[in-house]
Amino acid sequence: FLCQVGKTEDCVAELERLTGEEIEDIAIRNEAMVRLGERRFTERDLEGAMARADEALALDASNPNALTLKGKVQLASEEVEPAIETLREAVSGDPDKESALILLGLAYEADGRASFGQAQLAQAIDRLGLTPTLYQAYRGMLMRAEQTDDVADLTLRYA
Repeated sequence: FLCQVGKTEDCVAELERLTGEEIEDIAIRNEAMVRLGERRFTERDLEGAMARADEALALDASNPNALTLKGKVQLASEEVEPAIETLREAVSGDPDKESALILLGLAYEADGRASFGQAQLAQAIDRLGLTPTLYQAYRGMLMRAEQTDDVADLTLRYA
């Protein structure tokens, strides 16, 4: 709640408290670590974001949220192959995790396998439906590949 109402300092303080060892619920600790990592990522502190992801993964190595954060940091750091592996693992743990599916598609595109990235996003749309976020990601990928007919078809489908 503190994060949603703009009380940034109080939000961060509460998240830090929730990562402490006195919190016995690992799921709560993990979620707080991932949220702190996401905050660090938005501040362009990739090292801090990766540290939080690694802390969360030390508690639960299969946590899809922490794996997604780690994959996002790896992709932003241009570590494409490790990002692909990490994001595959995140999708294995949660096949419906939209952000991991999108990032995996983008990682394939960054690796020079644009058609594979497009197929990944098309599968995500088949699985989850054409959400606004998936629409934007897939549309952007098609635009970068200069597939204007497919962009038009996708836009009609979205409308």
